[in-house]
Amino acid sequence: MLNQEKIDKIYEVIADKTLSFGCKVDDKFSSWIGRIIRSYQDGSVDIYRDNKFWFKDVRYLLRNQKTIIWHPVMIWDVLDWSEAKELKYTRDICYSWKDKRKPIEDQTDETIDFVYSLVKDV
Repeated sequence: MLNQEKIDKIYEVIADKTLSFGCKVDDKFSSWIGRIIRSYQDGSVDIYRDNKFWFKDVRYLLRNQKTIIWHPVMIWDVLDWSEAKELKYTRDICYSWKDKRKPIEDQTDETIDFVYSLVKDV
């Protein structure tokens, strides 16, 4: 299995998918990725792509079945998920995660393989 497939599964299982600041919006149909930088009470958001304002109303994007919305999966997300599932891998997760400030896709192959082994059957 390719690393990207493993990362996709990890995001499917663990990622926070709430529409809020820092959330990544990946429109697979149009092949662009942006980040939510501001949200409003009416449900609309400001999305920036390549450091430019791109889109205001994410509800349109949500109608597109290929749009994926998530926050980056960081070490604390994996730890919280592991704790909620009552898995006893806290030490192993902390040890394998080389750069604590970077998301799963920027980790080593070994880290990706380890986290994938936790979520693959979910």
